[in-house]
Amino acid sequence: MDINPEQLIRDLNSEDELGLLLRGHLYIENELVKIIEAHMPHPEKFDIAAINFPKKIYLAAAMGILSEEEVEPYIFFNKLRNKLAHNLGQEVTENDIKGLIESLTHRQLQMLQFAIESRPDREHGLQDCILILFLYLFSMLKHLQGVSFDELNEWKRLYPESEARQGGAS
Repeated sequence: MDINPEQLIRDLNSEDELGLLLRGHLYIENELVKIIEAHMPHPEKFDIAAINFPKKIYLAAAMGILSEEEVEPYIFFNKLRNKLAHNLGQEVTENDIKGLIESLTHRQLQMLQFAIESRPDREHGLQDCILILFLYLFSMLKHLQGVSFDELNEWKRLYPESEARQGGAS
């Protein structure tokens, strides 16, 4: 399924934390599958739907698509999703969000820092992390398709009010 960042933002803005985790996970997994299949000479010979999310992440690492550093935030995100999806009554805690943020790569943390600086009046957490994880994979896929794409610039494009705020503050 072809999706875009704008649709993800619309969906993320309309969810509670459980819905946010579940829907965000679906978007991220969708991009991950497309990236893995793009690296396979014969993807039709491998049923990627037959393996779970962590195995897809580790497969991407084994194929050289993701580095060791890039694996960690996706595995942490999956554990957080499982915590809520499989335990009725569980909630996302501040420690969960802190752990997810601490697992982000340097590049992903740059995106989060931009979000914090450009929208200081907004609470930053799960939604931003999901969008960052998605855009990271979305960017990889765009590069594979030969499209010049920078996830930080995309972040700025998706949140034009942050550019206006930065320009007005100068």
